[in-house]
Amino acid sequence: MLLRLPMLSEVSTVVNNADCALVSEIVTIKALNQAAQVINKKFEIILMIETGDIREGFWDEGLIFQTVATVLSLSHIKLTGLGTNFACFGVTVPTVQKLNQLVQLKQQLEQYFNIKLPIISCGNSSHITIWDNPQLNPAINQIRSGTALLMGLGLNDEPILFYNKIIYD
Repeated sequence: MLLRLPMLSEVSTVVNNADCALVSEIVTIKALNQAAQVINKKFEIILMIETGDIREGFWDEGLIFQTVATVLSLSHIKLTGLGTNFACFGVTVPTVQKLNQLVQLKQQLEQYFNIKLPIISCGNSSHITIWDNPQLNPAINQIRSGTALLMGLGLNDEPILFYNKIIYD
């Protein structure tokens, strides 16, 4: 899985070397479809949804539904899920409320289009701070957390308390 948005200039490389990518523009989705068609591969995407960080993703609900309709018409793209990001560009921190709104959007899309979206992907290590919150919907089932795993850093580059215990015990 490509853990960042693919550039248009690299869609062939992305399709050849990954099975899934995060996407936030229809032009990129269509380019990925063309590249996947060349090698006869079904390429998976996670549609990025803007939830307050003002970094990436679709934010207008009408445009989200329109984009999903377009994606479902493409021959070599499979919509696998929805994703979001926090604490990157803007300083919006992840909250249970915002993530549960993403679950509601997932449910609306599944019902409207009669599809299944098995993944809700939360972005970056800041999500470690709420990952075990009992109010977090279990539909949120993927976290992209390289810095947390590799360096033991979470939200605002604060050390994750359990990291040293996991690594050194």
